[in-house]
Amino acid sequence: MIEQLAQAHVTSGPGSADRWDLGQTTGVIAWPRPDTTATAPAQILGSFSPGSGTWLWAWATRASSPA
Repeated sequence: MIEQLAQAHVTSGPGSADRWDLGQTTGVIAWPRPDTTATAPAQILGSFSPGSGTWLWAWATRASSPA
């Protein structure tokens, strides 16, 4: 069952989208595809900096707007 769900995610679910979009003001993440767009509620938990290898919680920065 888990393998079937994983396959469905990749072939027809959000995993099949070429990109994703996040509306910070609306709190919605979207995976647009040519035939449809999947959406879900989203919250920003924080940010990761690959250069320094550090994580910053959202409540500790002004870079993300509150939901």
